[in-house]
Order: sequence, then C-alpha cells, then structure tokens
Amino acid sequence: MDSTKQSRQLVLIAAVLVLATAAVYGQLRGHDTIHFDDHAYVVDNYMVQRGITWAGVRSAFATDEWSNWHPVTWLSHMLDCQWFGTDAGLHHLSSLALHIANTLLLLLLLHRMTGALWRPGLVAALFALHPLNVESVAWIAERKNVLSTFFWLSTTLSYVTWSERPSAWRYTGTLVLLALGLMAKPMLVTLPFTLLLLDFWPLRRTRLLAPAALESSPARVQHALRRLVIEKLPLLALVVVSSCVTFALHRDLAAAASRAYPIGLRVANAIVSYGAYLAHTVWPHDLAIVYPLRSSVGALAVVASGVLLAAISAWVVRARERRPDLLVGWSWYLGTLVPVIGLVQVGGHTLADRYAYVPLIGVFVMIAWSSAACIARWPSIRGAVVGCSVAALVVLGAQTWRQTALWKNSVTLFEHTLSVTEDNAVIEGALGVALGELGRQAEAVPHLVEALRLTPDSPVVLHDLGSAYASLGRLDEAMKCFREALAIRPDAAETHTLLAFTLARLGRKDEALEHYRAALRLKPDYSEVHLGLAALYESQQQSREAIEHYREVLRFKPRSIEALTNLGALLAARGEYAQAIGHFRAVLELDPRRIVARNNLGHALAALGKTDEAAARFTESLAIDPNQPQVRSKLASLRAAPAPR
Repeated sequence: MDSTKQSRQLVLIAAVLVLATAAVYGQLRGHDTIHFDDHAYVVDNYMVQRGITWAGVRSAFATDEWSNWHPVTWLSHMLDCQWFGTDAGLHHLSSLALHIANTLLLLLLLHRMTGALWRPGLVAALFALHPLNVESVAWIAERKNVLSTFFWLSTTLSYVTWSERPSAWRYTGTLVLLALGLMAKPMLVTLPFTLLLLDFWPLRRTRLLAPAALESSPARVQHALRRLVIEKLPLLALVVVSSCVTFALHRDLAAAASRAYPIGLRVANAIVSYGAYLAHTVWPHDLAIVYPLRSSVGALAVVASGVLLAAISAWVVRARERRPDLLVGWSWYLGTLVPVIGLVQVGGHTLADRYAYVPLIGVFVMIAWSSAACIARWPSIRGAVVGCSVAALVVLGAQTWRQTALWKNSVTLFEHTLSVTEDNAVIEGALGVALGELGRQAEAVPHLVEALRLTPDSPVVLHDLGSAYASLGRLDEAMKCFREALAIRPDAAETHTLLAFTLARLGRKDEALEHYRAALRLKPDYSEVHLGLAALYESQQQSREAIEHYREVLRFKPRSIEALTNLGALLAARGEYAQAIGHFRAVLELDPRRIVARNNLGHALAALGKTDEAAARFTESLAIDPNQPQVRSKLASLRAAPAPR
C-alpha cells in the first residue's frame, strides 16, 4: 500500500478512536470523586492541593501512602491541582486524556512493529472501549494505572526504535521511561519480559531460534539468545530495585494477608481469577470496584478454569511457528498478570478490573490477528467478520457508557457494587461513610453495622460506626465503638481524636484532653487533632493555646475555613484586628457566601475606623440574607456616625 495513503488511513483510525473514546467517557466531566482512596490522593490531601511546590516534590518522593512509592503519580495529581484546582470533573478528564494517549500509543506501536493497519486499529479500539478499563479511567485514585501504562507503551516504543537503530542515547531514553513508569506504579516489573516476547514476535529478533537454526548452529543460537537477555539487564536492574522497594512497603500487608489466606487458597484463587478475567473480557457484566475474597474457592471453578488455561496454552504452543501472535498474546496475558494475580496477597479482594488494563492487550492481539487469519483463510467471510467486529465494538462502547455512569458518585457506585456482590464488608463500610458525608447518617448506620457483622474485629469499621453514632447524637454508643477500636488498634490517632471530641461534647474535658494529647503524640501533623484541641481550649477561655493550635491547623491545612474563621474571631477578640481581617478575607476567597466571615470582617474594619469599607461588607451580607436585624442595626449606626475628620 502507498505509504501516504496508509498514513492517511492511520490518522483516520486515530481520529475515530479519539472521538469514540471521548464520546463514551465524556460524561466524566460531571462526575464527583469517589470516597474510596480519592480522598487520600486529592480531596483531603492538602500537600497535593497546593500544586507543584518544592515541599510537594519532596513529599512525593518521600511518601509511601497506602504502601506505595509512586512519586510520579503524586506529581501528576499535584499538576492537576495546579491547573484545575479541586474540580473533580477536570481531574477525570486528565485521566481520560491519558487513556486516549495510551490508545493512540498502542495503535502506533503495533503498526510500527507489524506494518499492519486494521489489526492494530481493532486492538486499540478494544482497548479504548472495553468496559473492564472503565475503573482505570473513571477512578481518580487509579491515575497511577493509566499513567504507568503511558510510560509502559512509551518505553516499548522507545525499545523498538532502539532495536532498529541501536545507540546509547536511545537506550538511555528507554531506561528513563521505564524508571518513570515504575515510579508511577510498579506494575511495570514484567516489562523486560514482554520485550523478550516482542523480540520473538513481531520484531522477529529471535529468528535464529527456529528449528532449522537450532540444528545447524546451536552455538550461534545460544550466543544470540544470550545477547537478547544481556541487553535487557539494565532494565532488569531497575525492575529489581522497584520490586525490592515494593516488597518492603507491602511486607506487613502481605504478611497479614498470607496469614489470613493460606497459599493453597491463593493459588486456587489465582487460577480462577485468570479464567474470570477472560470471562469478563467476553461478557463484561456485573463489574464491581471490589470483589471480596472468599475463605474458600470451589473445586469445580478451579478445575474448569485450570482446564481452560491448559487448553489455550497447549493450542498456542502447538501453533507457535504458524501463529506466533497467539503465543505472544497469551504469554503477555499470563505474564503481566503475575504481579497482581494474588499469589502474594495484599488486601482482601479476589481480582480487580484495573489489573486487566495492560494484560488484556495480549488477548486483544489474539482476537485481532485471529480475525485476520480467518479472513485470509476464508475470504468469503470478510463481511461477516468486519460486521461482527463493528457490532462488538458498538456493544462494548454502550456497555462502557453505562459502566462509566455508575462512577458518577460514591453512593451510585457502591450501591451497584453491593447489588452484584455478596458479603462485601469493604463496600458496606464505604457506602456507610459516603452516606454519612452527605448527612444521611441514619441510612449510613445499617451499612456500617452490616460491615461490622462481616468483620467484627475491624478497627476501621468500628471507628466509622462510632463516627456515625456521634453525628446522630448517640454518644454512648459512639464511645463504645471508639474504645473497642482502640483496644484493637491503640495507635489510631484518628480514633483518639473522635473519642476526645465525643468526650468533650459530654463535658468530660479532662478525659478529652488526654485522648487529644495521645493523638498528637501519634500524629503531630494531623490537622483534625489540632482543630479539636483549639476548640477545647477556646471553650475553656484559653485563647493563647487555642490560637496556637488553630495556627497549626493552617500550617497543615491552609484552606480550612473553620480554622480561619475561628482564629480570626479570637484575634479580633484580642484586639488584633489587622491579622483578623486577613483571615476573614481568606475565608471569603474560599467561600464568598460565608456570612459569618463577612460580618466579622465588617466588625473588624469598623473597629479600625474603616467605616465605609465596613458598611460595604455589611451591605453585601444583607444582600445574601436580609433577615439579620443585628447587622442591619450595625449598618445603620455606621451610616449615622459622623464622617472622620
């Protein structure tokens, strides 16, 4: 085919992919964050919300939040906050842009390696539109998945370029891209092995391993194979370092999970999960954010999945010379799932949609090249194959649209998850917390009680249930939950803080102070404990101590409206009006309709003799809420006062 014509067709395919992907995922612009890791990554992470700062960069490389070291991912979230603030919809679109970029990189990579056009287009379309990939795109906390895949595909493309025209700087570029990918998510630990697969096909750098070559010159073949491995040693070195870091961070979680889930259960679950991912690929229904791991796996499911895996493996091995694409695609699928298949269990999930984001590329390659092989063998069925492919993509796109809609907010997503899974303690608890944040504590309690029934020794669930009880004014029940949680996990600063807050509400301020101090020892940078201590000292007329703790809150949480408002009021009460005015103005920048801050600002300005400016603030306050007789009286007195000479 003429290269110019092929280039135009490639651009056309790319444009269609971009438009189709944007169409099915465009609704993300109106989606909210999910109360499942999104708060830790963005919503409650004030270091991230400050954008790109030197302190933020240092924090990104030092933080092992959620037992992960992924500084590039942290920097990505910081950059989003730098550009978009905390607008969740724009953060979603940023992830979508990365998914589209991954789709185009996959198209370009396969076209570059094979010279084919429509087969890479089908692979890229399946990747772009498959519902299993919704979780990676629609979940802000999974930015690490789409970002690391961007570097995975970029690294592979760089390697292909180097293999065609070797040079030191091209290889260095490949190393840098791999390092960035590993610092986005350690999923890339299998990447050097996938490069060996690509050496076999489609790059065909292993031609010497053909049977004829093996017979004629075994020494030469051995040398060629050794060279292919040696050239990847620097890449493997990076992988080993990343694996060691990941293992060190996950050691405690993995040890706890290993005690809870014996090796036999983990192996059985891995076998079934391999089959489950294939089943969801063919029929993506009842997808969920959490699939809870059971205490046992049915023998029939293990046997059925094992037979399926063995049959496919035998088929692709027998066809390896005639159809190397099958062996490479299947080996890609099996190999890239190894780090997340559960042999080393972290957490209590059996599988996760996000884990299939990269592995399914291998399955999609098998599908696309098998479709082309069928057309080559039976040309008369070309129309049927093309029609079925288009119909499948339309169905997948429609299902992806529906699946994306479920990610609109936490309640929608968690209620769906509970409808398609059983005994899902994690999501029962998460739904309870999400409902509580919406002020629907009465609805939250039954879900938290169910989560506690399923996991009676969970300090997290006890903490959340206690919080819900406290919000409902059921303080004795709340304290009981907090004390039980601390008996299991005495080093939980958050639980000490909530127990202290509850004790303070009951007037037991000495006990409250004891728990606040315990929380402060455990987590000196926890803004909520400083907020609680400030309120406690303020209630005891200890304004100096209260001011000190409000300032600590603002050091860690500079956008805290509560701390800014209360600190401003305390400073104004001490006659420090100039400082108070600065805090009130900061509140109004964050929330212009905050009437208390606007009135306090007016009083502080009036105290400094700035009557015109004070009157303007009171006038604005009355425009927001005319039913404020005291403000109206103050405004009248300001207008009646003689102008200063």
